[in-house]
Amino acid sequence: MLLPKLNYSGAYQWELPASKSLSNRWLIVNYLCGEKLEIDNLSQADDTMLLKQMLEQLKDRKDNTFHCKNAGTVARFITALLATQKGTFVVTGDERMKQRPMAELLDALRSIGAHIRCLEQEGFLPVEIRGTRLKGGEVRLSGKGSSQFASALLLVAQTMEKPLTIKFDNIPVSKAYISTTCEVLKACGHDVSKKTLEITVRPVSKVNPFTVVVENDWTSASYAYNVVAFSPNSKIFLPWLYPVSLQGDGIVWQWYERLGVHTDFSAEGTVLTNSGWHAETKQTFDCSDNPDLVLSLAVACAGLGIEAEFTKLNTLNFKESRRLDALFKELGELGCRSEATGESLHLFPSQLAVKKIVETYNDHRMVMSFSTLACLLDGVEVENPAAVAKSFPDFFDQLLNPQQI
Repeated sequence: MLLPKLNYSGAYQWELPASKSLSNRWLIVNYLCGEKLEIDNLSQADDTMLLKQMLEQLKDRKDNTFHCKNAGTVARFITALLATQKGTFVVTGDERMKQRPMAELLDALRSIGAHIRCLEQEGFLPVEIRGTRLKGGEVRLSGKGSSQFASALLLVAQTMEKPLTIKFDNIPVSKAYISTTCEVLKACGHDVSKKTLEITVRPVSKVNPFTVVVENDWTSASYAYNVVAFSPNSKIFLPWLYPVSLQGDGIVWQWYERLGVHTDFSAEGTVLTNSGWHAETKQTFDCSDNPDLVLSLAVACAGLGIEAEFTKLNTLNFKESRRLDALFKELGELGCRSEATGESLHLFPSQLAVKKIVETYNDHRMVMSFSTLACLLDGVEVENPAAVAKSFPDFFDQLLNPQQI
């Protein structure tokens, strides 16, 4: 997709999607409490629609094979859920999903009574699951793997014979996402005790009906922040986005203040304004809790010529693409000097120029992050634009045809 050079001088409005992260959690807890919740503003992203379809499939019991495509959250959540349900099931995915780690989750489930057999390679999809009632009790996780392992276990704790306690060997990566899961469970009335290296869920026997309004998505807001950072005299209003949030990526507004974007909050939503200033010293971002922001932040720093170091990226190559490798390669093709290790990325001030189509590796966040460079460069072309449907189906409508206000 060849993008036009974008001019965002003036004031505009973007309509953000609902959080798919929150939507997926609410779908699981709603299924387990007998669908007593009314969920408003459910995400329409492909990942959420896929999980919703799988829950309908589980109710129908006509097809016991669950294909997760390349949706990591869906794969981890549905695997844990099926381990607690009567029946025999197969969980699989596309070739990339079959390369993404599952071993810690599978071992944790087995340790409390799950019957799971890997059909090809141990520790990876596809798996066969014979559902049963899990014992609960204590499980151990390293804390170095995906936070989705812990969230998947916590979400199905209410089905277990005993309260579930997860003990971590290390402070978990992306712990903000685990905190989000805990808050969802608390909202349902479950007793959740959370310490640095330990979480216990003591479920209530009955969840009373209530209405959930899913928040708009802070991660998706990062692309609007890029647009404003790249566009002098610009302003973007994001309705129904607020600083008090269950989402860990709500920190994004504080990080972009250093990159020249000022944020104002009101009862109606959030306003982003190009402040005309950004830090000239080297910026450091600890991304252990916010790996989904790395791509947009790195593209922003590269575009603005800011020296920046992104640390604690050890899970980034296990996402929808090998994101650290992809980011290093594609920024380099555009002229950005950088150094990458297995856990960090250091960007040096560089002058970017369009040299070739940006490969996006079928990764929605690669597509969206690099597309924002059209505010700076003429001739930006991104591969596989349809990938944005995974989290932000209307992204290109918002980017290319924003509502002027």
